Amino acid sequence: MLIPPPLSLYVHLPWCVRKCPYCDFNSHEAKGALPFDGSVDAL
Repeated sequence: MLIPPPLSLYVHLPWCVRKCPYCDFNSHEAKGALPFDGSVDAL
């Protein structure tokens, strides 16, 4: 019987309060409230 390998999932929400100088992710400083609600609902 084959055992499937473990599964990992990374979810990136590309809005930050401020952009860290070392960050290489495609992210943006949010102007005002962070728009997480719509993103989380979509997932």
